[in-house]
Amino acid sequence: MNNLIKIEKNKDLGLVVSSRTVAEELGKKHKHVLESIYKLISESTADISALFILSEYQAMNGKMNKEYLLTKDGFTLYMFNIQGHNDFKMAYINRFNEMEQAIKENNIQLPSDPMEVLELMFNANKKTNEKVNMIEAEVIDLKENQKLDAGEYNLIGKRVTQKVLETIKNYNLVNNRKVKKELYRELNNSINRITNIRTRTQLKQKHFDVVLDFINSWTPSNATLYLVRQMGLDEMDGDQYANS
Repeated sequence: MNNLIKIEKNKDLGLVVSSRTVAEELGKKHKHVLESIYKLISESTADISALFILSEYQAMNGKMNKEYLLTKDGFTLYMFNIQGHNDFKMAYINRFNEMEQAIKENNIQLPSDPMEVLELMFNANKKTNEKVNMIEAEVIDLKENQKLDAGEYNLIGKRVTQKVLETIKNYNLVNNRKVKKELYRELNNSINRITNIRTRTQLKQKHFDVVLDFINSWTPSNATLYLVRQMGLDEMDGDQYANS
């Protein structure tokens, strides 16, 4: 039931619940809830319009539609006029009470001394800034530790392939499967080392720019160059032997 409780704090009206929320959670059409509230207001011998505030909301199509904002007393009065839904009624009334109590407890009386007021404002601002900084840090950490999306992952794979072909051309190497395999192996292992991962699928958002910069500046080690050149010589020897 707690997941259903959608009470909002309106800056002008205090705690209210939308007639749309009431309709949604009671399984009713919103227009029927509007009709019931209008009838309740019209037929009441007392002026209860302050308990049901007529308002508007913007629908998905951009059109402005009518709704009522029910205060605690308005919600209670409306619920008295419908049958059943007792768990729903009590959950909302209890939640209204909890939120009212929380507002009262947080209603701090300002001191009369101007210096004390300034000190209170300074401390409140400091705590707010600390909380904002903490939230920003958490958001950044969450974003950076997300896995790469499919487009970013494919871009890195494409850039690795391009770099291997560029290396073969720049170093005038034999372009065969064995040579490419050796270059792929060193480049991928180097990416894993600088990002402290075991496989490319573990790459995260924080690695993306670093990995692209690394690929752009990567050159094979002397040992790998020697090995792939030797592969080229072996292939040439093999071709000569086959043609003799």
